[in-house]
Amino acid sequence: MPFFDKLNKAAGNLKCLSGFHTGKWTYTDATSCHQELNCDRCGHKKRIKHEFFSRWIYEKEGRCIQSRTCGRCTHVAFRTKHYFDYKVPIGAMDCRSHKKLCGRCGHEEEEHSITPQHEWSSWMQSRRFGQRYRYCKNCGRREFRDYYH
Repeated sequence: MPFFDKLNKAAGNLKCLSGFHTGKWTYTDATSCHQELNCDRCGHKKRIKHEFFSRWIYEKEGRCIQSRTCGRCTHVAFRTKHYFDYKVPIGAMDCRSHKKLCGRCGHEEEEHSITPQHEWSSWMQSRRFGQRYRYCKNCGRREFRDYYH
């Protein structure tokens, strides 16, 4: 039986060396989000922080600052979350640069892309037999397709 005890202890030490410690996680105090683990096998101490946040809510109407609160330690986190409801091309004949406008606060941002972001019309019948076409409402580019593809 001592052989299996030594083997078990060696396996446990190998687990600890790999970072797999045993024990029970406990909070450091009643209002803290910090938890500690004291390994039963090797005595190693680990410490982590778990926060239990509520959902993000906007602070004020017409503003884009959101907050959420931890239910355990009352820590408050903030972020800015814009709601861009539409894009407008910046210049005529340019489908690569757009201006985005936030519907909540009016914040504007420019967006540049490598590939053009065309705003296509619906497909229309071409003068050529068996073809149809559509055009970009911003830059006028035309795209042709066969009816059978």
